[in-house]
Amino acid sequence: LRQRPGYPTGLSTMRALVLCAILAGAPLATGLQAVPSRRLRLAPGCRGQRLFAATTLPAEKASSSPLARIGTALTDGTTVSIGKVGINLFGLYYMALSLSFGIFWLLGLKVVQLLKRIIKKDDAAFWQAVSFWVNKTWGIITTRLGFAYPRITGVENLPPQGESYIIAPNHASWMDIPYIAMLPRRFKYVAKSDLMKVPILGLAMVMSGALFVDRSKSSQLSLFRGAMQYLNNGDALVIFPEGTRSKDGRLGRFRGGASKIASRCNVKVLPVSISNGHRIMPPSVIMPRRPGWGIAKVHVHSPIDPDGLTEEEIDEKVSAVIASGLPPDQQ
Repeated sequence: LRQRPGYPTGLSTMRALVLCAILAGAPLATGLQAVPSRRLRLAPGCRGQRLFAATTLPAEKASSSPLARIGTALTDGTTVSIGKVGINLFGLYYMALSLSFGIFWLLGLKVVQLLKRIIKKDDAAFWQAVSFWVNKTWGIITTRLGFAYPRITGVENLPPQGESYIIAPNHASWMDIPYIAMLPRRFKYVAKSDLMKVPILGLAMVMSGALFVDRSKSSQLSLFRGAMQYLNNGDALVIFPEGTRSKDGRLGRFRGGASKIASRCNVKVLPVSISNGHRIMPPSVIMPRRPGWGIAKVHVHSPIDPDGLTEEEIDEKVSAVIASGLPPDQQ
């Protein structure tokens, strides 16, 4: 545990045991390997080092792979509308999976809260890190068993844990949140305040130290203060520069929040391209509509130094780099 990137420095044996107790269900996730595209099998010995490692999945041909055919069969002609959104057979499967493991996710977070009261250790950063890994474990389990784990490339461009920077991905799907969480680093999300109302997810984001913002000036001022505090402490922030999900999957106009924070705090911006998230879970559905293996991809680009650049130039450069890693229909 001490050797995994992202864990708090100085992780004592007692703290490690506490974290192991919270993640008692982790062996299920550790056994799920980067699937060689056509079958799911347990890793020999269920070695724990696989749990938090960034895994690069082999690309699949969407036209011929079994998963692609299953996705097509469960998507075409099976969508049922619920108000303005819909769900199909695969979405029902993913919902059942999420809710089933969501119970254990909630229990894990409650255990963290209980241990925090019992141990009485006033270390917010440590408990936020523990909550982050509880959240990540749930994300790994659901994306693996939900056939949605993305292909991840460019992890060598990630700065080391403890260095301040801003992760700036494009945003076209709800799946972008768990996809970014699969990166082998610990970070804080910047999210809309509406997410605080989402059951379990809102609690999870609060406990892991996420920053929330709405359209009020006071909220934006609070965001800048919180962001500066985290960055000064060596944390990384995830900020979606577009500010909202793209309706058609294409890269949208940047709102300027990420570049403003990067410029004022003089921290690097790490562009990340998330491909085909909108094909898996577009805004018109409430759950993923098809498997993501073979089409979901996350590419980490080289960091961009804001030194000497204006906020507009930062936005232009980050946007161009993100677009370079997207398929033509998302550029």
